[in-house]
Amino acid sequence: MKQLIGYVLRSSTSEFVVGRRPTAGEIPPFGGLVQARTAEQRRVFGLIYDVQVKDDPFVRQLVAARDPSQDVVSDNRQRRQTPVEVSILAVGEAVDSAMRYGLPIFAPDALTAVNMATPAEMEQFFSRFTYLDLVLSASTGRPDQLLVAAWRNYLSGQPESMKQAFYLRAGKALAQQLGRDAVRLENILRQLH
Repeated sequence: MKQLIGYVLRSSTSEFVVGRRPTAGEIPPFGGLVQARTAEQRRVFGLIYDVQVKDDPFVRQLVAARDPSQDVVSDNRQRRQTPVEVSILAVGEAVDSAMRYGLPIFAPDALTAVNMATPAEMEQFFSRFTYLDLVLSASTGRPDQLLVAAWRNYLSGQPESMKQAFYLRAGKALAQQLGRDAVRLENILRQLH
């Protein structure tokens, strides 16, 4: 079953921003792989690189107040009209069952539902490392930490043997990609442990 994270507020072929109600405990994870359909029935895949909880005038008043009651805080969190904004780096698309890594041809339309990728979609996406250049050269967020978080999300709950095999393949792909930047390569590899 797909886990809805929200609806597209604005988009381009390089990134899109999703709005969602600020429901406690349901904020999607940094580095999470998501997918959204375009009007052309393509599935655009992206990695969550930022989650922002925006303020509004009432929240500012509550912050300035001395110790607002838990009831007031809970009520505000449940009834807020300002959405949580989830920023997503576009990293690929699928047409039918064929995965294509890189910027998608079409951006998702406003109000398109965005879901967390299913385990099968994650398996298909992370089976190859063609997306590395796009993620590592991203000007938004922290691309090295985004990559590590994406891999950790993908591998969470997997047996240790699968994690080790994946990290070995990932390390080789990173070494090919960052062969001339040994310091950056070492920093990323260190974060994997």
